[in-house]
Amino acid sequence: MLAIALLIAVLSQTAGESPTGPPARYSTVCEVLKDDPVRLNGSVISVRGILSISDEGAWLFGDCEKHLVTRGVTWSNVLWLETDETDAQAVRSVKNMWKRIRTLHADPRNDSVYVTLVGRLETEASMNAAIVPRMDGTLARAGFGHLGAAPAQIVIQKATDITVVHAQADKH
Repeated sequence: MLAIALLIAVLSQTAGESPTGPPARYSTVCEVLKDDPVRLNGSVISVRGILSISDEGAWLFGDCEKHLVTRGVTWSNVLWLETDETDAQAVRSVKNMWKRIRTLHADPRNDSVYVTLVGRLETEASMNAAIVPRMDGTLARAGFGHLGAAPAQIVIQKATDITVVHAQADKH
């Protein structure tokens, strides 16, 4: 009986958080971005992808066969990551995610860190509204995150299911 209770506890371990109920939808980054992500605007979703970070911020990346194209402009297959700093549970979950990543000796700049995020997806009112003209007449992305590169963002409520594929060491 103790073994079953321990197994349940291990399986429900989610970056230091206990499950709070199922989100509206489970998807990959590719599934969220295919067609028109506006269809999910405002929905609480669960999405799995590869965590990517830089000095500018953090994204959830999808290794997708296709890219979303709006008015001839191709989007990156990424979701910008945000945390509502007034949501103590979300802040704690994100901190626990980073702690777990460190415990796994992972570096998202080099290793593939897979994570499932539960949160509210946000987009512009339409994808057409996220494309704006430049002064030279060409079109540019005006999405989320650094340089407006992401067609949508997820406001994280919970981070779960963290797995790492470590980069192969350079053998010289």
